[in-house]
Amino acid sequence: MFETGKCSDVTILVDGESIKAHSPILCARSEVFDKLLNGGMRESVSKEIRIEDCNAPTFKALLRFLYSDDFSCMGAMIEEAHDAAARVTCLQNVLAGSHKYALARLQSWCEQKLSEHITVNEVCSILRQAHLYDATQLTTACLRYIRERNREVLITDQFGTLAKDCPEIMLKIDLFKADISEASATPAIEAFRRSSAGKRKRDE
Repeated sequence: MFETGKCSDVTILVDGESIKAHSPILCARSEVFDKLLNGGMRESVSKEIRIEDCNAPTFKALLRFLYSDDFSCMGAMIEEAHDAAARVTCLQNVLAGSHKYALARLQSWCEQKLSEHITVNEVCSILRQAHLYDATQLTTACLRYIRERNREVLITDQFGTLAKDCPEIMLKIDLFKADISEASATPAIEAFRRSSAGKRKRDE
């Protein structure tokens, strides 16, 4: 049905391409698509969904997963990447999509695969995204890697940028190195967030 577009009732516009899809499948598999197509939003009337934050190959693979519940379509896309860095980028794109469309099973798969691709030069980028999407499995894998390869990671440009841009992640790194759980450090984390929120208001 996905490949032929037969009996489709939704058009998805992504990266200059027009993809035919079926609203019953999209709505059954993703509560986000369900709200888009049945929640009185513009898309529920036009039956047209514009995707502006994802490339066409990644989104097509995501749709194939929705139709088949089979990870092989994702694996095939990742294998087509020409090197390790490109595979990490593909996986990060899938992680973003799976989080946006509330696809918990796909996100868990993606976290596992990204955990297998952590390197000294990639760990900060992956950790930043894991923190953004509340990807706890991937966050733990990154924190463990940083603790084990501390001397190598801390001298990279990427770590310097992370330290400047993401102080809350640095707090998580310190807690993990000290073997303190986030639950135990809730007062410190909440105090940090209050302080950060206050600073943002003063800056505004």
